Amino acid sequence: MKIVFVILILSFYFIYARLPGSITELQKSMCLVEYFQPQYERGEIKDQSRIKRTITGILVGSGGLVLTSDEIFPANIDIMGSNHSMIFLEKPPEDITVSFNREQKLKANFVGKDQELHLAFIQIIDKKNLPPPVVFDTTISPGVGESIYLLEHLDRRFNYEPLVQEANINAVLKNPFKKWVTNSGVSVLSAGGLVLNHAGNAVGVTFNGDGFFNHEFQFDDRTTSEIKELLPVELFFSLIKNPPQLELQAAGSGKSWLGIRMQMMNNDMAAYWGLDSVHGIIVNSIVPKSPAEKCGLQVGDIITQIEKFKVKDDEKSTLDIFRNYIRSIPDGPHPIYFYRDGKMNKLSVTLESAPKSLFMADEYFNEVLGLRVKEITQDIILSDNLDFDIEGVWVSRVEEAGPAGLSGLSVGDIIVEVNEQYVKNLKQFKNRTEKVLSRKPDYVELFIMRDGKTQFIFIRVADTAGA
Repeated sequence: MKIVFVILILSFYFIYARLPGSITELQKSMCLVEYFQPQYERGEIKDQSRIKRTITGILVGSGGLVLTSDEIFPANIDIMGSNHSMIFLEKPPEDITVSFNREQKLKANFVGKDQELHLAFIQIIDKKNLPPPVVFDTTISPGVGESIYLLEHLDRRFNYEPLVQEANINAVLKNPFKKWVTNSGVSVLSAGGLVLNHAGNAVGVTFNGDGFFNHEFQFDDRTTSEIKELLPVELFFSLIKNPPQLELQAAGSGKSWLGIRMQMMNNDMAAYWGLDSVHGIIVNSIVPKSPAEKCGLQVGDIITQIEKFKVKDDEKSTLDIFRNYIRSIPDGPHPIYFYRDGKMNKLSVTLESAPKSLFMADEYFNEVLGLRVKEITQDIILSDNLDFDIEGVWVSRVEEAGPAGLSGLSVGDIIVEVNEQYVKNLKQFKNRTEKVLSRKPDYVELFIMRDGKTQFIFIRVADTAGA
């Protein structure tokens, strides 16, 4: 037994003896980010409690800027994204603190997030006595087979102790953006850990690839899978220099958009149009007043290239790659190539910041009816395949035991009338609903649209209207 114990001690000594000396210094810039999030129960609209959560953060700016996982604010709906079977909305985090040691907690504010990379930024308010920020090496990018180190935190069961893991780059993914893949089966606190190359230089961060939906109702210990994805610094270095701002995202997404519905052209379509050797993306419909409409694109056009991105196959995943490429290029004019009537054409499209997304949209809560509604945004129109000129309000939350829930109203319904009065927008819905309820009716009649079909919903409020 003594011999086994000695061997274990020696093995740990040799492992840590060959760790780069920079790891100790870099660990000083790793922090625990604590915050409170309102907790919702499924189907409820009222805050049940405030849940305290803890995730990993990295000090990346001398002014107190901290990079962390977007788990801190998981609301995620994107105008360019794919269809969503469920959209879960959260409020911004509250009472954020950052600790580089267990003795001092520094207050911080939420700054913003990048939805594609699942990274968020917070700003420390008290900037005194901060450790040096992590300086990323942008000149070196590990390849397949090279050794790396992961600096993370263990989860709550192990008191959030620092963790150093040695691993190897097992693969390099290229789509929809570059990521490293490694094996790691150790349970860790969260994404947002630091990635070092074999020399101990910071070259990336660990990635929350599944985003919020993977942790939707999981508020206890988080675990990593055997396969872990890592983000190279080249993807987020510009964000450190110019972090996304929540206030600006409230007005627009901050990402470029084209404004089309689209599908891949397959071999049968290409043969029908006599374009057997062509790969392209078909324009199905065009958002009014979007960059696509303004530049002159038409329904039926087959896009083969925009800027440096060329469509090289007919895989459905190419649509996501195409979306992400458009997001990544700046606003302004860009060449776009497409087939129309069997001929290649070229236009200059001036990309713009995408309109405000759903999670930043204005919202109205009615306690008597037990529902919450939002203004209809372009991302909802695209994901639900709605008419571009649709009017009304989008039901964002329904209390199952409340009047609206008992009547059969569901999240995702579009309310277009209240008591036979047309509802154009959120303000009109609020005014007309409150006017109807002021009369203390037995029922409130809603005319809604669900899955492309219309129906009436009668909400009984006789027992609650006078409460």
